[in-house]
Amino acid sequence: RSTPLYSLAASDVYKRQPERPFDVIEERIETKDNDFFDVEYTTDFETSSKVVILLHGLESNTKGGIMTKLTVAFQSKGFACCLVSFRSCNGIQNRNPGAYHLGFTDDLKQLVEIIHNRYPTKSIYLTGFSLGANVVLKFLGELSETAHSYHIRGAAVMCVPFDPEACQKMIDKGFSKLVYTGNFLNTLKRKAEVQHALHPTSFDLNAVLSATTMGEFDNAFIAKIYGFKDNIDYYRQTGAKRWLRHIRVPTIAMNARDDPFFDEKALPCAVQDVGDLAPVRMIYHELSLIHI
Repeated sequence: RSTPLYSLAASDVYKRQPERPFDVIEERIETKDNDFFDVEYTTDFETSSKVVILLHGLESNTKGGIMTKLTVAFQSKGFACCLVSFRSCNGIQNRNPGAYHLGFTDDLKQLVEIIHNRYPTKSIYLTGFSLGANVVLKFLGELSETAHSYHIRGAAVMCVPFDPEACQKMIDKGFSKLVYTGNFLNTLKRKAEVQHALHPTSFDLNAVLSATTMGEFDNAFIAKIYGFKDNIDYYRQTGAKRWLRHIRVPTIAMNARDDPFFDEKALPCAVQDVGDLAPVRMIYHELSLIHI
């Protein structure tokens, strides 16, 4: 059936978690910087020859509606799935300042290395929604030709914030600000308060708590912790648009032209932003509908 993309996103923002028609095996992965993130493998993961790594959107987790629907869809096509919760998104506070962001690919790289080392013959695919989609594309751009050495065969992503600088202006006004921004900020600020108690010199808590837009939050929290000059520098360095031309595995990115999160004028152009070498196909629908 057809469902508005922003309705699927809303179900995750408001934490309506559907029943899962599949079972999973959980694993906590200790990271190289003494932190951790959690993943869940569908029970067919050991025996399947092709597996998909799924990344969720901002402040969602593996149990959200989008991840559940995607898992069911991929399993129906013969793929096993590995569902990733970004740091702090599985109900347990992470250890280090920060947690994840639009361009944080360290954990995804470690996970791909683990899966490839354990199952060197499996074909690996990647998918992501919104923030998770940006992480997937940036990661593939960073790997470029070396993606083949991990048996990464392709990717399919949805609702990509290709140009976060343009997206921030959209999410912080009108419909998006009214419906989404406040909910995002509420959960992010609560996490920031806990982190500040553990790491009081990492950022200015007052600046974070006084933020009324995602741009202000990113400037006070993400930029300070991860060493960006400001939120604009963060957006320009991490946005997937600049990484597209470096991707070397078949990739599909699907966006809606009327998505309230995105400025249609900022969507990438195949000629200017992808070039002739990257096997990237972008699909732009006129309406925010997907069949899932």
